Parts: sequence; structure tokens; C-alpha cells
Amino acid sequence: MARPAKRRAHIQIRDDSDGDRIVINFGRVEVEAIRADGRVFEANVISGQQVMERAVRKLAEPGVRFQKKRGVASYRADPKNPGLVIRELLGRTESGTFVDGEFRAVP
Repeated sequence: MARPAKRRAHIQIRDDSDGDRIVINFGRVEVEAIRADGRVFEANVISGQQVMERAVRKLAEPGVRFQKKRGVASYRADPKNPGLVIRELLGRTESGTFVDGEFRAVP
């Protein structure tokens, strides 16, 4: 049995009568906004491009950096034993499991 084709929302962009506002219709939703000054618009585009350049550089670096705080444990999977986790706390490293939400070290 064939499915009915999905209807696409109609998008309409128009200026209001004064030209200082823009109205965008997307289906049944209507958004009205003050038209940005050309210089402000251009500055925002440049700013956005600079942010994206920084983001791309950071996203291209592999790995994740964690800021460890004293007294707060960090956990990771134990690569030698998939059934255990490794806990690092106050300079001490232990392997163990979680029982009822609590870490239990394995001797």
C-alpha cells in the first residue's frame, strides 16, 4: 500500500509596509523581526565566521580534556577486563565494579 506524500511547509518571506521589519511564515508559524542594519548584519556574519574557525580547529583535535578536581573521582573502562572500571581518586588507582550505585574495589 502506497503512503501519501508528505506535505512540505510553505516558506514565505516578506517586508512589512514600512520596510523596517521582516515577516517569515513557515507553515502556520509567523515570525516578525526588526530588519538588521546592513553594517550590523555584516559584523555578525564576520563574528560568526571567526567563531566557526575556532570551533573547527578545536573539533579537529582528537581526544577530550578533563579538568580533574581534587577529591572528585574519575572513572574509565578497564581495557584489560571489560567487566571492571578503573577509579582514580586522590592519587590512588583501583579497579572495581559498581554495586547498588557504589564503587567497590576488587582485590
